[in-house]
Amino acid sequence: MGDVGLVVGDVEMLAGPDDAPLALRHLGGTGPAVLMSHATGLHGHVWAPVAAHLSSWSCHALDLRGHGLSPVPESDDLAWAGMGRDVALVADHLGPGVIGVGHSAGATALLMAAAAHPERFELLVLFEPALRPGLDPVPPALTDSQRALVEMTTRRRAVFSSRAEALASFARKPPFDTVTAAALHAYVEHGFADTDDGQVTLRCLPEVEAQVFARAHGHDLARRLHEVTCPVVVIRGDESAPHQIAASDALGEVFGRGAVVLDGADHFGPLSQPSRVARVVRDAVVGIGPVDGR
Repeated sequence: MGDVGLVVGDVEMLAGPDDAPLALRHLGGTGPAVLMSHATGLHGHVWAPVAAHLSSWSCHALDLRGHGLSPVPESDDLAWAGMGRDVALVADHLGPGVIGVGHSAGATALLMAAAAHPERFELLVLFEPALRPGLDPVPPALTDSQRALVEMTTRRRAVFSSRAEALASFARKPPFDTVTAAALHAYVEHGFADTDDGQVTLRCLPEVEAQVFARAHGHDLARRLHEVTCPVVVIRGDESAPHQIAASDALGEVFGRGAVVLDGADHFGPLSQPSRVARVVRDAVVGIGPVDGR
């Protein structure tokens, strides 16, 4: 159960559920606990720009297994059910009444944790969870688009001469060319490790990120959404891919609220429009409910 281990600056290392530690980042604020869960390939600190607008809540963000400062378990378990266990353990560590805020795979992991442990969550606010109700949760093989994503991710560059070079490189290319400077800086500053030869390398290696993408649907959450009993607010961008829009709208209907739409946002909305995402969180927490987003 999430015993506290080494505390290093703003990062707590917790004993994880599957033979590997989990990094929990403290992003500021005071008040009820907010647990933020990131998308595949990122890490908890990219939530810092959103947390900056939520100072009335105590904001925390975990690094999911294989991301940031959380290593891959020795069992090499990168199935999404494991990420759900990661989130559940951290929520238990933070205490009852946690407000979950998630993005893509991290949003799906929050749903898994809330389905298994509904008593731990007061509310979920989720930006485009990687889940579509009604689809077979365990397809027999990857689709062509999934296979292309896995192959592209495997070829991603992992090593740069410096963080400055990495920052300049990412700023020129999708999807990071649309995110805020603060979010991109957080991603690079905390998403790379120094190497012995003076260079820097991604903490979430391309082959790890590819494995996470490849195992995206090996779970039964789509059949268990009725087990999530806390209020759920789904957010999506109006410039996201059609399948992401369809999935978010369907989930919004499942939870009886529809989806909050952010104009001008794509799948990286939490990194490109942190103040507007934070506004939806604030309104949901204080009971106003989802806002228009425009």
